[in-house]
Amino acid sequence: MTSLAAAFAVSLSASLLLTPWARRLAWRIRAFDHGDGQRKLHPEPVPLLGGLALYVALLAATLVIPAAGLAAGIEWPLTIALLCSAGAICLVGCLDDFAGLRVRWKLLGQVMATLPLVLAGFAVERVDVGGLSLDLGWLSVPLTIGWLVTGANALNFLDGMDALASVVGLVIAGAVAVMASALGHPEAALLALILAGGLAGFLFYNWQPATIYLGDAGSMLIGLWLSLLAIEGSQVPGGGTPLLAPLALMSLPIADMGLAIVRRTLAGKRFWIADRAHVHHRLLDRGFGVGLTIALLAGTCLLAGGAAYAGTVAGYELASWCGIVLLFACLIRLRLFGDQELALATQAIAMASLRIVARLSGGRFARDLPSSVELDRLSPEDAWASFVTELGLHRVERLEITLGSGHEVDWRARWGLEPSASAARQRRGPSVASSLPRAIRSPPPRHHTALTTPWTLKVRFDAPGGGWCGLRARVRQGPATHPLNWLSLLDLLALFGRHWAAHPERAPRRQPHLELPGRQGMREAA
Repeated sequence: MTSLAAAFAVSLSASLLLTPWARRLAWRIRAFDHGDGQRKLHPEPVPLLGGLALYVALLAATLVIPAAGLAAGIEWPLTIALLCSAGAICLVGCLDDFAGLRVRWKLLGQVMATLPLVLAGFAVERVDVGGLSLDLGWLSVPLTIGWLVTGANALNFLDGMDALASVVGLVIAGAVAVMASALGHPEAALLALILAGGLAGFLFYNWQPATIYLGDAGSMLIGLWLSLLAIEGSQVPGGGTPLLAPLALMSLPIADMGLAIVRRTLAGKRFWIADRAHVHHRLLDRGFGVGLTIALLAGTCLLAGGAAYAGTVAGYELASWCGIVLLFACLIRLRLFGDQELALATQAIAMASLRIVARLSGGRFARDLPSSVELDRLSPEDAWASFVTELGLHRVERLEITLGSGHEVDWRARWGLEPSASAARQRRGPSVASSLPRAIRSPPPRHHTALTTPWTLKVRFDAPGGGWCGLRARVRQGPATHPLNWLSLLDLLALFGRHWAAHPERAPRRQPHLELPGRQGMREAA
């Protein structure tokens, strides 16, 4: 315990002393992170060399503690390899902070940074899960490199708010230290507390309002260090690497990164282009303050670390897996995490099924809708015209659009069809109309409603900034409620609903009446 306390204290002291030096150096060479008013909300430039200060503090502590004879159990080959890899990935991060590396070169640099660890013999050769042991064979090296690179990028993705990456790294490092000590891995516990001490010292300057940032250099350094220790600190004597422990310890950063990739890919964007829809952004938009957001995410990491300890040390593996699943299911159910991505994935699966069935059925209801990127390029008038045309093809007889923010409704409008035109359209069947007929001012005749039952499709879509768009479309039972047409209508509403939720200024507020060539327009209903 003396060596562990000394490791934490030395690293803490080094970080407290070196961070102001790095901040002054950043001001001298003008290495700043500038706000953009969207994702980065800090009004003044903030120095970026926090990662360099953290690495030097970790290097000093890792070398001083063994030299003082306080850590006899440390394995020097692996430790030196870790310092070399950490220095290399810190260099890659600095280059990206200053020059903005292209994604392929950044990824190549990250892979190259892991080579010292691989050459030193670090590799996951066997994985234990559910009482089964899987030998990875020749896959051990590429999978180990992939794990280390994933961990580095996961912390980098999560680093989007003052002190968040520092606190998350501190909590995970503490969990690793406890688990490694219980399993008899003093070197992993020592290295984990060295990282925890460095982050604790850096946190003194990184708490809101931060006077220095980690930058890519610091966040990737933390991710690499934790990824290694999550493996080394969870080795069971006489066994392999329990799959539960590293996944549970790194679950929050990896889940946030995975959801970001899914969200951006399904939205038709490049997955490496940053957005403002990470878990911390969602919490801030829901009204959580910075302190409460950090506390909630740190608590999530703490619970995940407890599950890793219970499954690896205490032997309750099944209960730990169930606990992790339940934890993230609760976050999704409370709409704090992952609900947007789940809706996007569900919609993508539904549309893939639609296309398959439509192809098998001759493509009767198949639609070629614009992508979200193409929709952003259209003018509001052209986008509205396209939407109206599609509504006519789907036999929508009444539409309601609602825009709001938080729990408030900012604007609502309704449109509808004349009953006679709707009935005529139903008799004729689908047609390629350019718009919907004139809006109704009164309910349809009684004899019309007795023939068919109205079906209503109501959906709501949230935007990362806190705004939302609700759509309600009504059709009559019959060809319009064919399963393929129903799924296609859902896809149409999802496309334009997400578009107007993210860009409420493009909604048809000032164009309740639209005339298209050769047809009567769609008008706002009373």
